[in-house]
Amino acid sequence: MNNEYFEKNKIQLPKHELEVLAAFRELIGESLPVIDDFRYSSFGIKIQDGKIKGIGLYGKNIRNLPEIIGRLNGLVALVLQRNELQELPSSLSNISTLQYLDASENHIQELPENFGKLEALETLKMKKNKLTNLPESFGNLQNLKFLDLSDNKIEKLPDTFSSLKRLYILRLSRNKIKQISIPFRNFTHIREMYLEENGLLNFPSDIGELNKLETLYANDNQLSFLPKSIEHLSALKILDVNNNRLQSLPKNIGNLSNLEELHLDNNRISQVPESMQDLIHLKHLSLKNNPLEYIPEFLNRISIIKI
Repeated sequence: MNNEYFEKNKIQLPKHELEVLAAFRELIGESLPVIDDFRYSSFGIKIQDGKIKGIGLYGKNIRNLPEIIGRLNGLVALVLQRNELQELPSSLSNISTLQYLDASENHIQELPENFGKLEALETLKMKKNKLTNLPESFGNLQNLKFLDLSDNKIEKLPDTFSSLKRLYILRLSRNKIKQISIPFRNFTHIREMYLEENGLLNFPSDIGELNKLETLYANDNQLSFLPKSIEHLSALKILDVNNNRLQSLPKNIGNLSNLEELHLDNNRISQVPESMQDLIHLKHLSLKNNPLEYIPEFLNRISIIKI
């Protein structure tokens, strides 16, 4: 898009923003159209109050971003999904206004060390990349509410990760996180947690302090037990631990008073705790492929039961 377009439509942008657009035009071989309805699979730019507020570069086969992008000091949303990026420029962290970043489905192996400077960030989507770790500065993203790091190669969460106190949804599925050594008690706002297919050996012992957690998927791991504190997840509605190595369930699992779905297929459970009869909201129970010694009578009242 050239300057004549902006003049014709009485759009005035700062000189440095026009220079950024020119860099993108050279990079992808076409101008970015101005779009009114900015969606998170968009191609184009959203302009508001004389500044670029959103850039969508969905599926444009981009291999790198120009360093000059860091000069967009009013940018709120950046969509980079389905490109060929191997890294993000360190200058990106200069965009202190950025609230939404989607760089899913690229080839990014690591994040810049200064990534934590994006302190306004509320949504970060990095699924289907090649990340093996996260920078220590990641813990500075204390306004982060939605985090998706699924389908990477992350082996360990940095100690600073527990500083993400405003997390609402956490997706870590299909990584290589075998041990979680950081405390979870700080995630007081979290509602949904996805930890499937990591080879996970344990839950943090303080997971029971997540009193707003409603959904917990930890299927296809190597869990041999559930910590006793899990009995205190009073808001929990869905618990999926299919395909693990569980030999028993916590004695007072019946304290999960709001539980609606409990998935326990393909474990090593031989007995069902009597307290399960207190799960008055339980609608779906799956216990297939467990060496159960007997099936308690009270299980018959559950709407959907698979044994």
